[in-house]
Amino acid sequence: MRTTLDLTKAFVAPELEEMGTEYTDVVEGMLYANAAMLIYFVEEERGGVDKIEDVQWLIEKDDKDNPVSVGNIIQANNDIEIVRLYKWWKYRRIELLAKKNQILTAWSHFKCFNRKEGFVEAFNSPDSEQAKDAWDRLGEIDALYELECDDFLNSLIRIRRCLWT
Repeated sequence: MRTTLDLTKAFVAPELEEMGTEYTDVVEGMLYANAAMLIYFVEEERGGVDKIEDVQWLIEKDDKDNPVSVGNIIQANNDIEIVRLYKWWKYRRIELLAKKNQILTAWSHFKCFNRKEGFVEAFNSPDSEQAKDAWDRLGEIDALYELECDDFLNSLIRIRRCLWT
């Protein structure tokens, strides 16, 4: 039985929903909606990542009686890419967001909360060396996150024709 993919909530970042808000910028919504389709495909249509990872059978039949077909090699490579993208979304992206949040927390601590003056005065005052360092690290991790998000979307578009059962 085929189920229907409901994207009505896919545009909402689950991390934001947990904080009680449903607002997501289009730039993030595009990621979440596409990831929702990939997750649906992996978990619902293909029966989970473990079943997809078992692609060795596609490429191990290289004896004279049962040669490997080009189609099997292509499918195996597509499955490897599907798993890579799924794992990036489920694990690596979460790791990057956690690092980003950790650095942002450190920056705000050094910028505003580790000072004697009030919040507004501290926020408007020159940065300490620690705050500057945290801000620079935040820029680096943010750039890495955006680069990897772009790779995720580009790769997903490249393999979209393989997302069928």
